[in-house]
Amino acid sequence: NLTLPPWLSGPLVHLVEGERRMEQIVKAAMSGRNFTVQELIGIQATVFRYTQELEVMSRVVDKATAAVKTTLQTQV
Repeated sequence: NLTLPPWLSGPLVHLVEGERRMEQIVKAAMSGRNFTVQELIGIQATVFRYTQELEVMSRVVDKATAAVKTTLQTQV
């Protein structure tokens, strides 16, 4: 059982929630639901925000992975 530090678990939980919102939006669209202009603008803002959060988390994981690799290659 892996316990993540709060600085990492919080953003990960937020990303999972964002993914669920995206899935709900796609399901609604595929079911034939008609969206108002206001709803479409809200969806666009939600997708943009989720994309930005995903990019930031991706960079954090990339930096952490590089740091671990560097640490493992350092000879003591």
